[in-house]
Amino acid sequence: MKKWKKSQPNYHNRHVLEQFHRDTFHLVSNTSVNTRDVASNSEKNRHYSDDGNGISLNNVTYQENIFEKTVKGRRTSWEFDNPMDFDCLSKLLALAFDVTAVKPFNGQDVALRAYPSAGAAYSISIYVYIDHVRSDVNQTIFRYDPNQRRLNKVNHSNSDVMNSLASATRYKVQDLSQAKVIFFLATDFKALFPRYGLLTYRLSLLEAGHMAQNLQMVATYLGLNPVPIGGFYDIEVKENVTGSEDCLYIHAIG
Repeated sequence: MKKWKKSQPNYHNRHVLEQFHRDTFHLVSNTSVNTRDVASNSEKNRHYSDDGNGISLNNVTYQENIFEKTVKGRRTSWEFDNPMDFDCLSKLLALAFDVTAVKPFNGQDVALRAYPSAGAAYSISIYVYIDHVRSDVNQTIFRYDPNQRRLNKVNHSNSDVMNSLASATRYKVQDLSQAKVIFFLATDFKALFPRYGLLTYRLSLLEAGHMAQNLQMVATYLGLNPVPIGGFYDIEVKENVTGSEDCLYIHAIG
C-alpha cells in the first residue's frame, strides 16, 4: 500500500491557496439569476435508499426553555425592524465572540472563545458596520477585538455602499438599509499557513461557519432577525471594508 508523505508548507503553496480563493471570487460580471427552484428540485430528486434497516427516531416535543425556543425559532429574515441599542449590540458581540475561559497550555495562558478555532488561533477577523444604533457609531465600520472588548474604527460608510456589496441587494431584490449591524468575517490566510499549510483554507471556512452560527443563534435569542449572505462581491468588500483580508462570510442583523 502506498504511503502518502505530507509535504511541508512553503511560500509557493501559500500562493496556491490564495489563488484558489481568488478563483472562486463572486464578481459583478458573473452574476447569474438564481431562484429557489433549482435548490428545491435538487432536494426533490435526491433519493435515500431504504433497505428495511432504517430506524425511526422518537417524536420530540420542544420544551419552553430558552435554548430550545432559540433553536426552533432561528429563521433567515430581511425584516430589519427590531430596535437595537448599544447595550444590545454589546451583548450580541459578547455572547457570539468574546473570551469565555482562560486555560493553561504548554506553560502559557490561552484565551478561549465561544466558538471552536484551529489551534485556538482565532484567525478570523470581525468587521462590523453599524447603523441605527447610536449617533456616534452609526454608519461606521469597526474591527472588533474580543480580547479587549473594543470596537476599533476602520472607516465611515453608508447603506448605499453596503447594498452594492452583494448581488441580492445590488439588484434590489433585498435591502440592507435598515440593518442595525452587518458583520464581515474575514481572514489573512498567512496567519494559519505556517502551522497548517493548505489545510488552512478548509479550517478558515469552518471557523467562519462556527462564528456565523453563533451570530444567528444569539441574534435569535435577542429577538433580532439574522441574514447570512454568501453571494457577496469579494473585490468590492475588500475595497470598502476588509482591506487586505479576504471576506469569507457576511451576516446582517436587525
